[in-house]
Amino acid sequence: PTPGAFCHDLVELSPESCMTWSRTNQPFCQLSCYACDSEPTLFNVHPIRGTNGEYMPRPERLTTYYQPTSPDATKNCSAVKSDNHTGQILFISDIHVEPWYNVDGSGEVSRFSGADINNMFECRNSGNQQVACGLNDESDPPYPLWYSGMQFLRDHAMPRDLSKTVLIMAGDTQAHDYTSGISSPLTQTVPALLTKIVDEIMALFPADNVFYAAGNNDGQHDSIFCSGSDPAVNAAWAAVHISKNVVNNALNRVYSYNNAQYTQVTLFNQTGYYVKKMPAVFSKSEENEAFYVIILNTNLGLNNALQNEVFNQDLEWIQKQTNGRVVVVGHHPNIVSAIVPS
Repeated sequence: PTPGAFCHDLVELSPESCMTWSRTNQPFCQLSCYACDSEPTLFNVHPIRGTNGEYMPRPERLTTYYQPTSPDATKNCSAVKSDNHTGQILFISDIHVEPWYNVDGSGEVSRFSGADINNMFECRNSGNQQVACGLNDESDPPYPLWYSGMQFLRDHAMPRDLSKTVLIMAGDTQAHDYTSGISSPLTQTVPALLTKIVDEIMALFPADNVFYAAGNNDGQHDSIFCSGSDPAVNAAWAAVHISKNVVNNALNRVYSYNNAQYTQVTLFNQTGYYVKKMPAVFSKSEENEAFYVIILNTNLGLNNALQNEVFNQDLEWIQKQTNGRVVVVGHHPNIVSAIVPS
């Protein structure tokens, strides 16, 4: 390649052959060239792949190409070397989807007037007319931006790779202000948005591979499952995860606290907390046997007696198992780091 070469000058304009080439068949280890894909366009501006079958080349420069010093330097050299190890974790957070997006607005949240449950996922302009979604570059994004990310995974990732991938969503599904100017109640709008987001995830990942935490922009702002929060809103948020089998009683855990007993699901319905087995995606058998994920509701803070008690019960239960290990997930890092025992 010459210093000014583009990816699409080097290989065929077939999306799959481009991706295969850029992942595994680069002639030199130092050649960095992500995508010579041919792609359709989102918002008529940003290219993505695989939605309408109309492809356009996206040139990208070769950014870190170094001429090898000798022919031997190219032997056994590829962009991705197989180590026969499987399993990976995809971590996402803070997607802050705005379902009533004003393309001409500004500020943290840009919302058109007259927003309600019936016009969710529309985009409108300053004249309150429905238009194609486009980004104003300032505000919490509309749903199509999230969808494009899922579409990218659908088009680029091999299905067998996704089956060996764990997705952890650390919360904040909703826009930063989810109530201003909206006539419909949170009991309707919270599950409507969450269902649409989770359905896209579930189209790609098995339920066993999905772990979803509550952020401060889920349900009622800053208070999901907290004292004084609306139980109906909490239940509406939790019901989506239970109905999709993201949260279940598969481990048969039963917790005792203050003369009451909780299953995994009843505990989740009251606190947003749950423990779940890490799926057997990792190639080393000892990494699959007693590997768990604990999802904390960090909105409850450091001193919620019920969450702290069941958290300690689960840690003790995991610690007693051979090769027991756990990943602890929560939205607020300072709460997670403080609540996990040293």
